[in-house]
Formats: sequence, C-alpha cells, structure tokens
Amino acid sequence: MPPALKIKRKYPLILFFHGSLERGSDNFSQMSYGIKEMIGYSKSRGKHLFILAPQCSRRDEWVDISYSKKSHRMTGKPTNALGLALELLDDTVKKNPVDTKRIYVIGLSMGGFAVWDVIERRPRYFAAAIPICGGGDISKAKALAKIPIWAFHGELDDIVSARRSRSMIDAVRKAGGKPRYTEYPGGEHDSWAVTFKNTKVLDWLLKQRGK
Repeated sequence: MPPALKIKRKYPLILFFHGSLERGSDNFSQMSYGIKEMIGYSKSRGKHLFILAPQCSRRDEWVDISYSKKSHRMTGKPTNALGLALELLDDTVKKNPVDTKRIYVIGLSMGGFAVWDVIERRPRYFAAAIPICGGGDISKAKALAKIPIWAFHGELDDIVSARRSRSMIDAVRKAGGKPRYTEYPGGEHDSWAVTFKNTKVLDWLLKQRGK
C-alpha cells in the first residue's frame, strides 16, 4: 500500500500471482520473487502503487492443469484459490483509492498460468498483463486482442515449455492483438529473475491505461 495516501488521488494496483513453490499459509513465501523489485521500483521512481499478492494454499492451484501438457482448455469456473484471489481483488479495489483504469496483473510459473486465466475471464478488467513462463487457452485468444500483454519465457525451460507462451502469443496476434514476447536464449525456468531486474518492464506496464 502507498505509504502516504493523498486525498482525492487514486493509485495503480498490481495483482501478483506467485509460483507453486511459494504456496502455503505463512503469508510470506509468496513474496519470494518479484515483490522486492516492485517495491524498490516504486520507491526509486517515486511512483506509489498498491501491490496485492495473495497466497495459494499447498493443497490448491491457481489453475488446475498439468504443466507438461502442450495445451489446455479453461474451466467454466476458476479454482477455489483463484476465485478467492479475485474476490480479494474486488474487495481491495472497492475499499481503497485504486485507479480502476490502471489495474495490472503479473505472475510467474503457476502464476503465469493464472495471469492468462484471469485476463481470459476478465478481458476488459486489466489495463495490462505480464505472464512469465505460463500458458493459457488459445481458443480464448480473441478476447485478448485489445489487452497490452508482454510475455516472458526461457528458451530451455524444462518445467513449462516455451511453446506454451509462443502458442498464446501467436494466437493473440492472429486474433488481431499486438502482444510483446521476450524469449531468453538459453534461459531456463527462472526467467522471472532477469525479467524483474529489467526496470523497463515495469516502465512499460505502468504506462498502460485501460478504458
């Protein structure tokens, strides 16, 4: 939360989805990656923002899929964990001075799948999305044509194949969208490490505006 909320001013919000190893109930592990960099960016740029980082329990998943599959179809309803995260998001936006035209979503690995899932469920809700080493339902790509997306993946990722990101990006482009895609040559599953070190990524994200 911004340290000093100014009256009558609204602030951007970043919804962050962690990976599978950060699941639990300590309300701490989900901040292992990305959060420190986002907070550092906010302080160095003097740009206050909300960061919402829910934690998925160990017995649940953001999206109920097998990472080894080449594709999947989105379910009619989100998983319990993802549904609760979206309820938390709605409640946070309702009770705080959030700029509803600047709500963003970022996620890595299991959270990368969550990013694709939530923007397919709410295609007009988010101002921009950054899915890192994830994958989505290519049959829903048409709904994403107008959403600013910048996806990241490591070429040699052996946990979630880079084909998952490539196929989503290709599908969105064929639907008329203009998503950005960065694939790290020789990169493995932890492609979020270099992504979060690149301040241009958050520069791009926070410049996006919804309607």
